[in-house]
Amino acid sequence: MARLPTLKPRLSAPLPKLQAPKDEAGRSRFRDANTPGRAMMRSRKWRGDDAGVGGLRWHILKRDLFTCRICGAVHADTRMLEADHIVPHKGDPRLFWDKDNLWCVCGDCHRTVCQRIEARHAGYPDLIREAKAQAAKGGPIPG
Repeated sequence: MARLPTLKPRLSAPLPKLQAPKDEAGRSRFRDANTPGRAMMRSRKWRGDDAGVGGLRWHILKRDLFTCRICGAVHADTRMLEADHIVPHKGDPRLFWDKDNLWCVCGDCHRTVCQRIEARHAGYPDLIREAKAQAAKGGPIPG
């Protein structure tokens, strides 16, 4: 039986369009350049300054009495709390700095409930707002 000739591939392997750097500092610079709103999140207006004057994040945590608006957990350690954007800002400064679009949630609720809602209703800000309001009332959490 005759052997079939092996054909050479006509296409080369595609190169990735985005390639994040391997080191942590490089990845951070890459995220800063490619993530909308990341520069605002790192600003003193958001974080506060070294003299102890709090920024918008601190204002939101104080306004909500350091209490998670979803599960009701109270944390004295503010590293355990997030000032979450109810409707994701996607780099829009108007939504980012709007105090009515921010609430205090614990890290666990932010990583589970909030991100699940945002993933499920991506692109539909009114549905995200309704689902988060329902979660704050103790309603069913979308699965």
